[in-house]
Amino acid sequence: MLIQRFNPLLFLAAFLFLTIGAEHGIAQPKKGKKKKATPEKTAVDRVTPALERTDSLIVKECNLPLVDSADDRPTFSLDGKIMVFGSRRPPMPGETWRQRQPGLFGWDGDVYYRLLTDTGWTIPINPGPPINNSGDQNNPTISPRGDEIYFISGGGGNILRSKFVDGKMQPPQQVVGQIQLIYQNLFTSQAYFHDTLLVGINRQLAADSNLADVFRRAPESREVYVKERILRTLKDNGGVKFFQLYSRFESTFSPDFKYVIFAENFGKRGKYGMDGEGDDDLWAIRISPNGRWDTVSMINGKINSGFAENYPFFAADNRTLYFTSDRICSTCPPGASGADDIYMTKFTDTGFSKPVPLPAPINSPYGDYGFTVAPDGKTAYFVSNRSGKSKFYQVNLRPQDSVFAPMPVIVFTGFVTDKVTGKPVAARIFVDELAKDQSSFNVYSDAGLGAYALAMQRGQRFGLQVIADGYLPKSERFTFPAKGEFNRNKLDFQLEPITIGATAEFKNVYFTSGKSDLLPESKPELNRVADFLKSNRTASIEIDGHTDDVGTPATNEKLSIDRANVVMNYLIAHGVAKERLSAKGFGKSKPVKKGNDEASRALNRRVEMVVTSYSK
Repeated sequence: MLIQRFNPLLFLAAFLFLTIGAEHGIAQPKKGKKKKATPEKTAVDRVTPALERTDSLIVKECNLPLVDSADDRPTFSLDGKIMVFGSRRPPMPGETWRQRQPGLFGWDGDVYYRLLTDTGWTIPINPGPPINNSGDQNNPTISPRGDEIYFISGGGGNILRSKFVDGKMQPPQQVVGQIQLIYQNLFTSQAYFHDTLLVGINRQLAADSNLADVFRRAPESREVYVKERILRTLKDNGGVKFFQLYSRFESTFSPDFKYVIFAENFGKRGKYGMDGEGDDDLWAIRISPNGRWDTVSMINGKINSGFAENYPFFAADNRTLYFTSDRICSTCPPGASGADDIYMTKFTDTGFSKPVPLPAPINSPYGDYGFTVAPDGKTAYFVSNRSGKSKFYQVNLRPQDSVFAPMPVIVFTGFVTDKVTGKPVAARIFVDELAKDQSSFNVYSDAGLGAYALAMQRGQRFGLQVIADGYLPKSERFTFPAKGEFNRNKLDFQLEPITIGATAEFKNVYFTSGKSDLLPESKPELNRVADFLKSNRTASIEIDGHTDDVGTPATNEKLSIDRANVVMNYLIAHGVAKERLSAKGFGKSKPVKKGNDEASRALNRRVEMVVTSYSK
């Protein structure tokens, strides 16, 4: 996924790449610039806008904003119950901290959120101070668990996060990690580029004897000449944004909360700044288990270009990434491309696929950006100025739109707690795609609340296993058909502390029917059990095999002990000392549920581990 590791120390060498006479660019920041000509509205457009025409996809203005103003793209928690967006809408009664801003933007930017209730979405909520203030708070995004909201305050380098507890945003804290140093070095590099360029231009003007008399007679004309020389020197959009100390940090989280994908202009490789294609590019931050944002890398080269790529959004399927670009769309039919277009790419085994533009009427001859999809995979939102002002638009995706829509998912949310005390537990939840005999991904539960959220693709057999220090592993298994309605599943895990007599079932250990041959899909769970035992070297366990009531007692007892021995030998082969393990078979003598129906028999066919000795 990530290549070309981003080393913050190399920012200090960025100055070596600064040049004055190279072909650097000039343009306005995203909202004000237009790469392609915006067509004049025809009489038909004024009466029936393009979004209302009889296209296969129906796009309509969204009722989210409540007011007609510059609202920015919404993002969602993984369960789809919290929506977060930024806005420069006029202040509502009581919002006394709001201030007008110079230039085109109008009011200062604030963070807003909405909650999904049984009766629908609440009105947009402005949390007020200390989250919002008279300055700018922009580009908010929400964590997959829905427990933290991230935004920038006063610029791209000041990245803040706020805990979201019981429907309330808590006082913000700065994100920790090398990302702060990276932005400090970026601003230093931008300032150096800005000042060096101005010094060079002023020297050029001073050396031009023909201008000396002009400046004496009309001193105010000097500023005009400076701007003209800047325009002559800078010829691409990325160069001007770098010159103007412009930054954005529009971000999205991967659904497993392992990466932050964000947009930023770090310069043009070999020309100015640090690295990049010369305008806004998409980058990725690896989030460490302790929450630090240290490792920054460029997304593979199929996505980034010499144009501006921004507004990334990672869909709930952990595969589909949307972003906005002002590149020239050579494959778009007439009327389906504008100043900014929305693109889609899929994550594959070799990285992200070649981006493709979304069809009309999502993309239009105007500016369309900030595409997001709710976790249900059916409702998509984006921002467009096709009506003259930036507004939210909504499109309902259909099954035949699967070529650019995310894959359908099942969402699980819940809490991981101590079975004895009920207190939250910081755990790691592994999701195994059983048909592929491998771990698909894993997520963490929050240490403060024990909350977690994950999304699994439909049409797969999945195993879940929860691992936490000081507790026995706990597992579950699920199968979901490829087709079905989106739903949210509540699943809490109560973990058993490691104590003598504590028991845990291996729910994702499988055998050939009627035999003790271990199936390949058992390996991910057993490998982690082996790791658990190697991390808890004072624990010894007994592995117990159990069968259903089909067959003779003798046959079932032999099958149960054979299966227990197979599991024990697997753990020994993977580094667990033999003297710490024992095996027993109980046949059908200890059912967990009495009955001769298949559901009861499936529960009774099992392998468990029991702690026989342990010291802390």
